Amino acid sequence: MRIPTLKSTMLFALVILLIPTDLKAFDFSLPDRSPADQGQRVISDQISAFVEGDSNRAFSYTSLSVRLIFRTPDRFIAMVKKGYLPLYQPNNFRFGRNVVIKGNLYQQVITTDTTGKMWEAFYALILQSDGEWKITKVIINPLHGESI
Repeated sequence: MRIPTLKSTMLFALVILLIPTDLKAFDFSLPDRSPADQGQRVISDQISAFVEGDSNRAFSYTSLSVRLIFRTPDRFIAMVKKGYLPLYQPNNFRFGRNVVIKGNLYQQVITTDTTGKMWEAFYALILQSDGEWKITKVIINPLHGESI
């Protein structure tokens, strides 16, 4: 049996000390996604929050300018229910075209409401200084076509 030397024991201790004790030190995240992928995630998450009745979470996806206008999640949700019901209670939705212009992402969303009527929404998202995309504006109009 080999007896460890002081040098090998010290080297082993140094290696152990250099190994992180929590997995946060390792980056297991996926490679950076495109602005379109990131924006679509934000939109999907907000629609999920609407459907689940989570007004705080839905409000968190809006830009500072939107939050300053509506001030509270309840006021924001009241506006959404009044003017954006096909996005608040969609039967289904899918993403259409998108483009990034001068740091803003514009994303088309096609949705079908609970009555089967189709709608076309255009989302404008802005990239925040923390790297997160936030919804700054949505325009929605009836779409003439077949149900999705």
